[in-house]
Amino acid sequence: MLRISVVAAGISLIAITASAQSQKLYPVKSGEVPDHVIPTEVRYAFPEFRPGTAFLRNGSASKMRFNYNILLDEMQFLTNANDTLTIATPEELKCVSIDSSIFYYDKGYLRQLAKAGEYILAARRGLTVMSDGKESGYNGYSNTGSITTYNRIVSGNRAYALEVKRDALFSPFVEYYLGDQYNHFERANRKSFLNVFSDKKKDIQHYLRENNVSFNNETDLMKLLEFCTR
Repeated sequence: MLRISVVAAGISLIAITASAQSQKLYPVKSGEVPDHVIPTEVRYAFPEFRPGTAFLRNGSASKMRFNYNILLDEMQFLTNANDTLTIATPEELKCVSIDSSIFYYDKGYLRQLAKAGEYILAARRGLTVMSDGKESGYNGYSNTGSITTYNRIVSGNRAYALEVKRDALFSPFVEYYLGDQYNHFERANRKSFLNVFSDKKKDIQHYLRENNVSFNNETDLMKLLEFCTR
C-alpha cells in the first residue's frame, strides 16, 4: 500500500551545471509563491492529472490520477475528494505509468525517453533558482517545511507553499540518464556508456570519434543507445 503525504512547503532544488543553451526564465518577485506564479505547463509534466498506475517493488499496484510536479520533484495524485497528495516513499516504486509515459525513481524522478532491450534512456527535468544570474540553491529562500508522512491532510487539502524572500529567476533544466535492467541510473555521458556497455568499449570509442555526439542532445543519445544495443 502506498504511503502518502500532503504536498509540503519545501521546494527541493537540484544543483546542476549551467547549460550553455538559452533558457526561458520565470521571474518570481519577493513575497510571491513560485507555485502560484510559474505557469502550470512549466511546473507539471501534464496539463491535468491523468489516469495511471503506480507499480511497487513488492509487486502491488495502485491506479489513480497522477501528475509529476517538476518544481517539487514529486509524483502527485488526486484522491476521490480531489485532494492533491504526493507519494511519500518513492524509493518503493518500480515505476509509474501515466498514459504512454513511464517514470522511474532514482534519487529523483526520471521520465523514460527510449528503451532498447534492458537499457533505458531517461530525462530528469526540473527548475533551478537563479539569483543575480547565478544558481543559488536555497539562498534567498526560507525552508519552512518538509515532506511529512502522515496518512491525513492538514491545512485543508494543501500545505502552504514557500514565498521567496527576494526577487528570483527560475530556470528550467534537463539532464539525461542511462538506466539498466535494475532501474539504476547514471548520468548519460561518455564514461557511463563505456561502463554500461563495457563489452563494446572499442566500438563505442570508434563511434564517438566518428560522430559528434552531444550528451545534452536527446537525439544524439538515442542514436548512441541504438548503436550500443544492436
